Amino acid sequence: MSRLSLQTAITVKSFLLVYLLGSVVVSHLDSGVGSLKTKCIDEERRALLKFKDNLKSYNNDTLSSWGYEEEKKDCCSWDGIGCDNISGHVIMLNLSHLQLSTGGKSLNPPLTELHYLVYLDLSGIDLSGNNISTLIGNNMFSLQHLDLSSTQLEGSIPETFGNNMTSVSYLDLSFGYLTGPIPNSLGNMTLLTHLSLSYNDFTGSIPESFANLETLHTSILAGTS
Repeated sequence: MSRLSLQTAITVKSFLLVYLLGSVVVSHLDSGVGSLKTKCIDEERRALLKFKDNLKSYNNDTLSSWGYEEEKKDCCSWDGIGCDNISGHVIMLNLSHLQLSTGGKSLNPPLTELHYLVYLDLSGIDLSGNNISTLIGNNMFSLQHLDLSSTQLEGSIPETFGNNMTSVSYLDLSFGYLTGPIPNSLGNMTLLTHLSLSYNDFTGSIPESFANLETLHTSILAGTS
């Protein structure tokens, strides 16, 4: 990746994260007099705990703030979690480059139970044994930022992936073991400003539908077959 492309990617990613933080309550914020106290949704808390139960940690302190104990009941205060400060729904999950692994096992259930996620970054986590369908499915309609780079995901990108992810502006699936053709439906993700599919094992050519991606500022396809 060129220095210019890297700087552009970082700028776009940072801007979206700052934007999201303006509307969420994130962990470790000091609560002062008159501050809002956001409580997470029980269904989403259970979904996050199921997700954690599927992960192995190489560090006992990783996700230690997540738990079933009464004092850890509010998932909006957990590390890596951001909640909407009005509805309490989890809209951000950022576990980027934590020392976590699925141990080669398929995640069950997938993260599709978190219906309101806007920002999802699992980059650098070992998700071997999983594919995009078993991880997030293809119907997380609210997502705007999706980074699954360097996660060792396998299999193909679902053919209908781009039809149902039309709100995504940042998509990084680089450095994995993804195979098969690049779906034509990605051309329907017309809000994309950053796209990286580099260093996978895709076959075939770049879909002609990519001509529809008029807002795309950064496209990184190096290392694709």
